[in-house]
Amino acid sequence: MKTLRFIAVLACIGLLLGCAKGEGEGKTNPVEAVFKDPLTSKQIKKALIKLEDMPSGYSEDPDLISDEEDEDKITAGSKKCKELDSALNAEDMTENPFGEGEVGFKQSDFGPFVGEFVSSFKGSRIKDGMGNIRDAFEGCKKFETTDKDGAKLKFTVAPMSFPKLGDDTIAIKMSGTESSFGMSFDFNIIAVRVDQNVVLMINFGIGKALGGQKFEKLTRLAVERIDQAA
Repeated sequence: MKTLRFIAVLACIGLLLGCAKGEGEGKTNPVEAVFKDPLTSKQIKKALIKLEDMPSGYSEDPDLISDEEDEDKITAGSKKCKELDSALNAEDMTENPFGEGEVGFKQSDFGPFVGEFVSSFKGSRIKDGMGNIRDAFEGCKKFETTDKDGAKLKFTVAPMSFPKLGDDTIAIKMSGTESSFGMSFDFNIIAVRVDQNVVLMINFGIGKALGGQKFEKLTRLAVERIDQAA
């Protein structure tokens, strides 16, 4: 299931970092541009969701936020899906986030899994990056990934109904199947920009993800804490 985490998180962060490079620079008069200071990693980690905020039966899941990468490639899909693949496997990021922090939880080894990933950025490129995430997922309705062992995951992508939070909100629902064992899964992705910070919430599981109202409550809490920290 770590593969699913990387498709959501690395693709979104790749679109924020790699595909936004250079965009928006030089378009705004530096005298008129006013940006709040992005949060530091220390501030972000202090504001993350805690275990006591989760529904009963959950435990922390270090594997969900592990830096160990899978070698997954998008092997079928539209041109926009290829942009997701470039972001997923990008190695030429020109700038790291100013600050970052993450935390993961699971109810069982089969889910539901919930992850919070927060990154902060300087300047205007954060808005360009959010636009890149929106454009890429809107233009990629179906795609397939293949890992180094040949196992395939088939995805369908659709917008998800979700309240607007922060300064900008992107809500995406993915569902799919795994070829080796025929497992089905639900996967929800919420990206919220709060000033110079992006809160990325993911929620997935084999069969079904965490219920919509519970996930919305956790997302609201995550955004509120980052907003207060900012």
